[in-house]
Amino acid sequence: MKPLTAWMNLYGSQKPMACRRTQNAYNLLNRSLENGADESLYRYGLSHLAYSPLAFGRLTMKYENGEQIGQASKPRGRLDLFPTNWSPRYLRPEIAAACEAYQSVAMKYGITLTQLALAFCYRNPKVTSTIIGSTTLDQLQQCLDADQVKLSPQLLAEIDTIRWKIRDPAQ
Repeated sequence: MKPLTAWMNLYGSQKPMACRRTQNAYNLLNRSLENGADESLYRYGLSHLAYSPLAFGRLTMKYENGEQIGQASKPRGRLDLFPTNWSPRYLRPEIAAACEAYQSVAMKYGITLTQLALAFCYRNPKVTSTIIGSTTLDQLQQCLDADQVKLSPQLLAEIDTIRWKIRDPAQ
């Protein structure tokens, strides 16, 4: 992550401007953090706040009920409430394919896609917290339950297989 490294080289040790954490999207659909930024985080002792660990709700499957995003009879979340140009990276065709693949893996292991997506973020030692957006108690409970989900090496290998087939579609 060249901008982070350059910033830290210039300002990282100065007080009170010392950087202690980053906040960027990190989820199953956007693992760009792992494309070099995690090395910078380690080098400078920074932590990461995972923004949008559920990819604007795409990793909950709430948009996969047959109604086109932005045209649902009842809004299901931000992608229905805002114009389609607001966050086009979560509207790409590859997103639906990746979500379906991850959903199949989650079902195979007896967990929800929400639990899989959040547990994936929680297991990364550089992720100190996730920024979730629950609007119901049920959604909040699913997010809390994900903390107890342990991802086996076999499950992580299946996640990586999907990633290499559909590489970071929301990057």
